[in-house]
Amino acid sequence: MKITNRNKLEVMNLIHNNRRTTLNETYCSLSQQEMAEYLCCNRNKVSRIICRLIDEGYIIPRNGKVRRYALTTKGKGVLTNLNTKWFYIVWRYLFKNRSNLNYEVKKMKATNIISILRLYIEFMRKRYPEITDDMLCTEDTDENIFYMNGNDGTSFDFAVNNRLCEFMLFYKSTSLGFIKIFISTDDYIQGYLYLEEGHGTPIKFQKVPLSQGSALLLATLMNLQADKKGLYDRSIDKINLDYNVEVGDCYNFIPECECI
Repeated sequence: MKITNRNKLEVMNLIHNNRRTTLNETYCSLSQQEMAEYLCCNRNKVSRIICRLIDEGYIIPRNGKVRRYALTTKGKGVLTNLNTKWFYIVWRYLFKNRSNLNYEVKKMKATNIISILRLYIEFMRKRYPEITDDMLCTEDTDENIFYMNGNDGTSFDFAVNNRLCEFMLFYKSTSLGFIKIFISTDDYIQGYLYLEEGHGTPIKFQKVPLSQGSALLLATLMNLQADKKGLYDRSIDKINLDYNVEVGDCYNFIPECECI
């Protein structure tokens, strides 16, 4: 059974919310079996999630008769960032700018944002014309821009990393990145370019502002038309970018991220 980011965050929240301190050592008071009962799953799955969290550096085991666990600094940072970020997101989009969001979503289309993305990439590539299309990866068409949501997923990156998953172009010779594009939750686009077939030091390009609500609209679309349909790390022509995102879709996406 696949371990999702939501599974991992649920266990991290349990560890954080059930911590106790004994002899100056803080740890979660729940056993794996008790965690499984809280999460309505079997103990084996909890054990696999915990092993993954330890490997990724989010929790650390505490020795004792019964093994206990505590969040690392990295793990605490994820939860703090998640809570702070989503207080801000909900406040900004659902309360302060509710009428603005209605207006922005109605006037924007995701295809317009993708057009800006293409223009930004075109601007980057003009500085290095020696990297031609035939040197870049595609699937079964000429499209060479990929949406890389296979690691964390759109909702996780939007909630925790303050951005959409990256849009990327890859070298055919090495399968390493040529261009990496981030669209941040505060509506900016920024790119990095890698020479030497992906081995070079990243060349950072200037951030460019997008219209208010662009990131939320595009993240909502990518979540619905890529993640929800099992399309991971695919070229963007495989994703239905013509889907008409409604305001209600955005309102549904926000609490989904909040509850990862």
